[in-house]
Amino acid sequence: MLKKTQISISYVIMGTLFLFLRFKTKKHVFLNSTFIKTSAEQNLQEWIFINKIKKTGQKQSVIFSIGKEFYNQNEQNEKIDFFEIQKSIFDVKIVKKYSQKGRVFQEGIFYFYVLQNNGEKIVNLDQNDVFSFQSICEKNSSFYNYKSWDISNNIKNIPQNKHKLILENNICQEGQKNYLLFLQFTFQPQENYEINIKYSSNIKEFLKEEFLEEKKKNYNIEEILIQRYNENIQKKLKSQQNLQKCTVSAVSNLFGGLSFKYGQLKLLQINHNQIPKPIFSFTPSRQRFSWSFLWDDGFHNAIASKFEENISKEIIKSWLDTMTEDGWICREQTRGEEAEKLCNCPEFLWKDNRDGNPPSLILTIDFFIREHMDIIKELQNEGYVEKIEKWFQWYMRTQMINDIDIFEKKMKVSFSNGGTKMEVQNNLLIVVWMIIPETINIYLNISLQDILMLKVGCIILHISHFGYPNILPLALGLINQDTLELETIVQHIQNENVLWTKYGLRSLAKNDYFFEKGQNYWTGPIWIHINYLVLKEWIWDTFLSFYWLDIYYSFNKQ
Repeated sequence: MLKKTQISISYVIMGTLFLFLRFKTKKHVFLNSTFIKTSAEQNLQEWIFINKIKKTGQKQSVIFSIGKEFYNQNEQNEKIDFFEIQKSIFDVKIVKKYSQKGRVFQEGIFYFYVLQNNGEKIVNLDQNDVFSFQSICEKNSSFYNYKSWDISNNIKNIPQNKHKLILENNICQEGQKNYLLFLQFTFQPQENYEINIKYSSNIKEFLKEEFLEEKKKNYNIEEILIQRYNENIQKKLKSQQNLQKCTVSAVSNLFGGLSFKYGQLKLLQINHNQIPKPIFSFTPSRQRFSWSFLWDDGFHNAIASKFEENISKEIIKSWLDTMTEDGWICREQTRGEEAEKLCNCPEFLWKDNRDGNPPSLILTIDFFIREHMDIIKELQNEGYVEKIEKWFQWYMRTQMINDIDIFEKKMKVSFSNGGTKMEVQNNLLIVVWMIIPETINIYLNISLQDILMLKVGCIILHISHFGYPNILPLALGLINQDTLELETIVQHIQNENVLWTKYGLRSLAKNDYFFEKGQNYWTGPIWIHINYLVLKEWIWDTFLSFYWLDIYYSFNKQ
């Protein structure tokens, strides 16, 4: 702790930040405390708050209030969140801080802990949220007249009009609400405590190696990771002996690509409200594409959810939390300075809120419906099902052609980049994808005890260019068995002049005029995503498995 003689004080702010309470006498005692801001040296700013509580024979409590930022809250669903901490144990790491004047947005960390009289520092809770300090213990405060200070009970009595509680010293952007968060500390008799709050803009200096090592003392991280890996990955991977090493390596690299980024997006729409948000996701490549891709992450989680369903659940929540008020989710999220520097194409940094990818995250949600209804209930209870529906409505509103209930694929790199101009072919891809969330929406509107499997029909249109859009109805299980459409698709799949190769199904027929022309994204290359969907459907469907066996033996007669 810095001594006062070592601190070059630029200014001192007096505030009533703590309320000292004696439970037996119900007497309110205000503590006038000092906030000290040191002079800035090499972009380093520190806030020190010191308050000592002496020995006492009575049980005491300190209530500390900080503001927690909530973005895009629905006016009808406003609420106050709070923590109740027992026995004076608290540690909070903060990544953003508003200045006292409410004008400067600073990077930094708050470190708040309680020091016992034996010098031992106890740490119990970490929170990575946007916090700021604010005084609430004013005599005109609605909290002043409370007879009891049991937070868990009296939190219910806080006025419902949260606008009365907006923090005056914080920046309040459009769509952003500032709410109060309470932390209650109960002190035991005959003990000395020293409460310390420290803010530093130098994150790297704060997170020294000794600090990190101290954090890891209670956990054998390496042993835990190996145990989890053996239980959740190794034992679940069953493949032929000669493919075992490759399979384990692929799945391990998938989980090794987990990434967390925080920051704003660069939007072409200058009037769009840009609020910094976090994104937690897998990444396609840690070296070349180490930021979040919506389309890719749907397939990442289709696999990852089989091993770590809770990780996939949090990833889906993270994506949905980046949704704008009109239902748009950015398909490539380069949030923060690190992600921007990793992107070697500056034009890709600018996002257009009219662009959308097929909602491949639905693959994982569909898996949760079939295997993890507890997760579906959690998503429902926390309002994420409404967000999924809002996402679907965004597609309906922005991606369809005028007078026809069919979607227009508006992607910078689409199937037509190879030169094909068939509008129906482009639209078919996203039409099929949108059938899935509509079907899941039907599932979720039915009682959770009576999930009904509803068949969704799909009309197969005749298209002169045969490729992935044609086989998506099959890959997504939207085609009826024993039909001419199914037989036609299977014949094209096993034709080596159309889609079949030794390494998977190509994206466009080999005998097509546009094969391997143009930007060559969808005009020939093999995409493992689509092959995965086809194989998955054939393995699950008993009827289709006969087609699969027939194809397999026709190419492996020896």
